[in-house]
Amino acid sequence: MDDSMDSVINDEQGIELYNQLSQLWAKAGMYARKWLSNSKAVLQCIPEEDRASQVDLDEGYLPSVKTLGVIWQADNDIFTFKANPPADDFKFTKRNILSKVATLFDPLGFIAPYTIRKNYYYKEMWTAGLDWDDQLDEELVEKSREWFRELDELLLY
Repeated sequence: MDDSMDSVINDEQGIELYNQLSQLWAKAGMYARKWLSNSKAVLQCIPEEDRASQVDLDEGYLPSVKTLGVIWQADNDIFTFKANPPADDFKFTKRNILSKVATLFDPLGFIAPYTIRKNYYYKEMWTAGLDWDDQLDEELVEKSREWFRELDELLLY
């Protein structure tokens, strides 16, 4: 089975969710494991062998987990993304830019207002009539660099 993420209002609902899902999956012959919560009370109700790796209740350490391209930092209770900015020797072509941008997966649309802008750059690349491996002109290269710089800044928050 794949990973699952859910959100509840309080510890009691978290414990109830754990109990209900564990029972449901057991009826289906599946075993739920790698549980993680940002609540110590919820984690204490989950057997240690069923918790996500690297959970340390004594030290208060909670790991970050990645599901469907989204990284949840449990200790801060925030979602984030991993950026993969182009290297200094990156060749700005349609193929390379599309490949690089495709590594940013946002299935929940958290950063959609930002990522939608890339579609305008794609349109400019196509209307320029460039082949897949042609170097972009300086204007498109600079727009692409700016988009990747802004991505780094966005992910700092």
